[in-house]
Amino acid sequence: MSHKALKIITDETGILCLYAFLILLPLTYALQVISGRPEVAILTYAFLIVSYIQLFRQRHQSQRLLPFTRSLVDFLPLGFSFLLIHHVVSAGDALLAGDFQMAVRGMLLFTLPLLLFWLVQELRSVELKMILVLLSILGGLVSCELLYENFSARILESPTVFQLFNRDYILARNGVELKQFWITSQRPPGLLEHVHAVTYFAAFAALANAVLFCLEGRWRWLLGMCVCAAALLAHGVRLPVVAAMITFALLTAVVYKREHRKDIRKRGIWIFLALVALVLIQLFVDPLGTSKIYYWPVFLSGDFQIEDATTSQYVVNESTRLINISAWGDLLTGQQTNLLVAAFGHGIVGSLNGIEGTSDDLFLLSILSQYGLLGALIFFGIWLLAIYCAILGLMRVSTVDDDERAALYFATGVFIILAVSMLHSGVLQRKVIYPYFPLVAGIVWRYVRLDKYKAKSCPAGGDKLPRVSETRRTI
Repeated sequence: MSHKALKIITDETGILCLYAFLILLPLTYALQVISGRPEVAILTYAFLIVSYIQLFRQRHQSQRLLPFTRSLVDFLPLGFSFLLIHHVVSAGDALLAGDFQMAVRGMLLFTLPLLLFWLVQELRSVELKMILVLLSILGGLVSCELLYENFSARILESPTVFQLFNRDYILARNGVELKQFWITSQRPPGLLEHVHAVTYFAAFAALANAVLFCLEGRWRWLLGMCVCAAALLAHGVRLPVVAAMITFALLTAVVYKREHRKDIRKRGIWIFLALVALVLIQLFVDPLGTSKIYYWPVFLSGDFQIEDATTSQYVVNESTRLINISAWGDLLTGQQTNLLVAAFGHGIVGSLNGIEGTSDDLFLLSILSQYGLLGALIFFGIWLLAIYCAILGLMRVSTVDDDERAALYFATGVFIILAVSMLHSGVLQRKVIYPYFPLVAGIVWRYVRLDKYKAKSCPAGGDKLPRVSETRRTI
């Protein structure tokens, strides 16, 4: 191998390892189930660690392109720095308590991904687009498997081979047999260990496909969006459907209002019409019987109901009304905790509920338990500021290329989807979903910093700065 070829491979190691991490992330749980070894997940995060080492080393050797803007946007890195320190302390506390497995889980699943917020700043615009491409492809794979599981459960009335493997894996690890992994009257879990994780991932993939179709016009992206959206609708988990529909409606309006190119605006209409057609097919054709069980009872009875597998009668799904807030009350009153815990919470490592706190049936309350009062204020401040900056960026005339703009559309949509999810579901802390939180926040911060810097450096009538893809260091 020539010295030049070796240098190219070395220089590309960081981004290739990042791609490997993103590819393995939605497949990690399936690999764990098939192999029967949870240690497989370490390989996925090993690629992320190598990516950090390589890309941050290159950043140290290169000149910083953009300075801080001394604006409200700079609170985003400060907020993520707080989350990073909070998670490290939580993992360290678990380690001091002798729980090595909890500490490793906290560092891998909840701490390392936060660095993606800063890593995004080092990527070229074409590499941001590649992240969307990978998500679109992997989302199509996960969605096709999800459609097959639903078809097998509701039409063939039998579990798939993977579902049986999944049941045996959970039984061997925890000694618990989860019926939703093989009983056909339950929603099948898909490849991502939980029904919320797999449906929100399908929503992300549908969004990525839609954005790529809008800006490129290739029909395969529209087909990919339809596959992912069909899997999302056919599964019957309602909140990600609502979140996705809200997001698609808002982004379609923005595309139609702010994009000057007629072909892009026309594609936005095609996306909207395709989604409307899929919704109508789901509601009125109902090929898998999903609407009869999960959608029509909401419209007709005004209640969340499920069909009893024994009697075939519709009953109220009481789990949608149960919210355990007793521990939250103890946290606020300080009856079982000290002032430090009340301010900064019990930590996030280990489970969706924190070490102590509420159930994730209403995730907003769980955040108070995990981060405390001050920590929750910072956490929600990050979300409000990031969404505000993302929408502000979309509503302004963009000076960046199509790849950067596609990334911003995607980031804004993911933020809206996850924000709606927090009204009920704790899906944010699922290991496949969590890395997308700092990833899209980093995209928003990157874009707004660049936009402000250009506006400051280029007075009216002056020459524009070169595009990011031309001025950033070459990976």
